Amino acid sequence: MLYHCLIRLFRLLLYLIVIFYEVSKMLSNNSSSGNSRLLRYCRLFITALTLGIMISMSSIAVAELRIVNGHRATPGNWPWMVSLLQQQNGHNFCGGTLIAPDWVLTAAHCVEGKSPYQVQVEIAPNSSLWFNPEYKKVDFKAVHPDYNTHTNDNDIALLHLSSASKKLPLTYWAEAISGNMSTVIGYGLLGYKNGLKIDNRSMELNQVDIPIMSEHDCSEFARGVNYPILPTSHRFCAGKINPLRDSCQGDSGGPIMVYDNQGNYAQIGIVSSGIPQNNNKCGGVGIYTRLSTYVPWIESTMSSVRPPMVPPVTPISNGQVSFPSGQVDSISFSWPMPEPTIIYYVDAPFYYYPLDGGIMTGSGNYPVLPGLVYESSYTNPLQGIIFRGGMYTTVNTTPPTWNMLNPFGWSSRDNAILENEGADIKNWYPSTFFNTASSQQQPGKQNLLFATAGQYNPKLGQQRIFTDMDFDVYYSTAEDKIGPLVCVTQNDFHGSTATVEIEANDASDIQTAVVAYTDGKGSWRSIDMTESGDKWLSRFAANASTEFFVQAVDSSGNVAVNDEDGKYFKVGGKLPTCQIESIPAACHLYAVNDKGLNHSQFLTIDPDRLEIKRLGPVYKGHDIEALDIRPKTGELYAASGDNTGNKGHLYQVDKENGQILDLGSTPCKEVDALTFHPDGTLWAWGQDCGLFKIENPLAPEKAKLVIPSNGEVEVEDMTWNTKGTILYGVENLHDGHHPDSHGASEENYSENLDFEQGIRLWAYHLESGDMKTLCDDFMGSLMEVEAMETLPDDSLIFRFHGSHNLTFGTVSVQNCQMTVKKELSTPYNDVEGIALPTQACAVK
Repeated sequence: MLYHCLIRLFRLLLYLIVIFYEVSKMLSNNSSSGNSRLLRYCRLFITALTLGIMISMSSIAVAELRIVNGHRATPGNWPWMVSLLQQQNGHNFCGGTLIAPDWVLTAAHCVEGKSPYQVQVEIAPNSSLWFNPEYKKVDFKAVHPDYNTHTNDNDIALLHLSSASKKLPLTYWAEAISGNMSTVIGYGLLGYKNGLKIDNRSMELNQVDIPIMSEHDCSEFARGVNYPILPTSHRFCAGKINPLRDSCQGDSGGPIMVYDNQGNYAQIGIVSSGIPQNNNKCGGVGIYTRLSTYVPWIESTMSSVRPPMVPPVTPISNGQVSFPSGQVDSISFSWPMPEPTIIYYVDAPFYYYPLDGGIMTGSGNYPVLPGLVYESSYTNPLQGIIFRGGMYTTVNTTPPTWNMLNPFGWSSRDNAILENEGADIKNWYPSTFFNTASSQQQPGKQNLLFATAGQYNPKLGQQRIFTDMDFDVYYSTAEDKIGPLVCVTQNDFHGSTATVEIEANDASDIQTAVVAYTDGKGSWRSIDMTESGDKWLSRFAANASTEFFVQAVDSSGNVAVNDEDGKYFKVGGKLPTCQIESIPAACHLYAVNDKGLNHSQFLTIDPDRLEIKRLGPVYKGHDIEALDIRPKTGELYAASGDNTGNKGHLYQVDKENGQILDLGSTPCKEVDALTFHPDGTLWAWGQDCGLFKIENPLAPEKAKLVIPSNGEVEVEDMTWNTKGTILYGVENLHDGHHPDSHGASEENYSENLDFEQGIRLWAYHLESGDMKTLCDDFMGSLMEVEAMETLPDDSLIFRFHGSHNLTFGTVSVQNCQMTVKKELSTPYNDVEGIALPTQACAVK
């Protein structure tokens, strides 16, 4: 924020200088004694303003500390500085140095396990106003062949850019001499306090001057804190303990430099790691790769390596067809069997098989396996993926875990082996090969296919490494993001034939269903299922070792998988209990009930028969408080309150089976009311923030505040009239009683509370922005309102709280009188939100 303020001050100064220049020309052309005096006054004013701004900027820059007790780098300095960004989301993860127009120097631990195509390079990210940074793709990487992931020795790598940079590279290098002062720059943490990270939230380039330590002093410091990694001829130490000055996590890969005798900056090392002390991982002494040791390797690599022009993984499209909401592309990928990379831990070898120059998948204490990333040319985002099969080779090797490849994870590596840590792997991991969620969560990159091209079974000590894979990829703009519900209802095996039947259910209907199966002998195959009523059936050749999982895709392109909770189904094996309750498409009220302890159950209520049915499972601890249907698409949305881990989150709900999809957090810590305007925008109320609206419900974080909360109004629900001109809101006015009795069960709810003030109904007029009370102090005998919805005739339906029955009432906004009242005897008597499908109920 401060940086942007200074930018504006600079621009203001430039504008004033231009104005002064134009005035000077005008007065010079029409000179007089009066004009001359005016000219002198203008010059004096501009000079004073310029000096004031410069002094203010100087004092501010000195006051702000950066890195670990350094300061923010001056814009325009360090043009060779590089920020390494994750290709899929643009997040910075390491630094680097531009050492030639098409080469970047960085740390090996920054890019180990990453494909060149997963890395984007931002050059001169600290550019000044007049020069913008450059963004480049990487087409080749070279990690030092002797890089040791355990000791972090030989922590150096080179990245080749797909096109040359026009920025100034740092081509000088020098020896690291103890006692000399050096400068290190980076985007990392600002340090630690009480063991907690101090983030560089502004993501500004920072710098700090630190002395180079002798090998003896560094070794003594490391032994004093029982740190196992000591300086060698390959690395050196630098930093200051009192006062503390150091590089920190996130600065990795960036340069440490000295100012040489010729007046040039020269790089002496690469930020590699650090020696922690107490709870401070950036404890004043950093470890740096000694650049002078590797100059021959750098030069030989840059001169002899010819970057590949095409990746080794070859995609082939087998044909594109349309489906109701978009296109589906059948894609095959093939590649040669990759050579393993071997690392050692406690003298035991671990093998992983990078594809495409180094793409890997994995996280935490789960195995590192080959991965595949493919970007299509479709304009529609990727919606779902069906696995069609592939060929694999089984190898008797164990992969490392992701933590074992993390250079900052030494302290946890003793527990990083899969068998010791007990990772939740039930059979072959992963049981499915694609990650639709990762594909759908990449800003501006929503057509990336992420897949895992390997599997690991810790019980067998084996890996399956694929050499080709086939997928059907669905691209769609459909708002519906929830896949079907799939149950396996028949699993028979006779002779050499397996018979599998499933039941699949979704609000947008089922497009197709597929069985994927393997007998463990080198291939996965698949077969389309045949629709038979509300069931899908398939028969295929199998043996007693064959395992399978089922996939179903709906008409929006969403894919659901049933893989028996990661264990796979064995042909002829016993089936778990699985039941789908289908809800017919009709005019019925959707509701969400609080079952106590903030457990939420979705319901449907038939207004004619007064029948209540459960919709989906109980969502424990979700505290869902609000519900509404988007009129343009018919999609059902819900939001959570504050008595849950997902405070103020927005969900999409499948109207057919009750499955939910977490769309993310709104700006409020609780959402008490939801209502869609007829134009499709979502309006909501949060007690901690007020009235806000969301243009796209799939991006709840982009909400805009309309009316801030004053801390006194507690809205229970809201609803628009049918024309979208008036927004109604309802409050409970209870003396001595907090209206939000969330989580209280009906049995524990007191009927002796003071309800004398009753209920207030107000109206917000969209055109004028006025908010007025329509009904005040009415219906006190009916206790409090929990939910409200608009009926097709513009009257309002309320759900009243306080009775052991479920009570509804229809109220006219003209006179605040109840016209209809209904009570249902049901255990679901604490409904928190209701929603009515307007189009289906328009004729009622």
